[in-house]
Amino acid sequence: MGPHEFIEFPIVVANPKKEGTFKWNATQTYDNGDVVKWTGKEDSAHPTPTTTVKKGANPNDTHSDSSQGDSIVLWIVAIVAIVISLIALFKQAHPKKFN
Repeated sequence: MGPHEFIEFPIVVANPKKEGTFKWNATQTYDNGDVVKWTGKEDSAHPTPTTTVKKGANPNDTHSDSSQGDSIVLWIVAIVAIVISLIALFKQAHPKKFN
């Protein structure tokens, strides 16, 4: 990563009990030994990184009706694709002879 570039780092953490914006201090060390502490205010040159947590959908609340309908459509499309592939394969294996 070069100067004046940034990377977004994915993180995996346990969800807190409530929504909110959480701050966490970070330290960045460069190849030349320079160290930058990202602990400043929001408008500073090196603001503290923040993570915003919002309430999402309940992962246990699934709608099996729509997923079952999607599954049936996928099976139909797959079967039709196989049939068309087999027809094309047999036509290629037995080409018509012209006089």
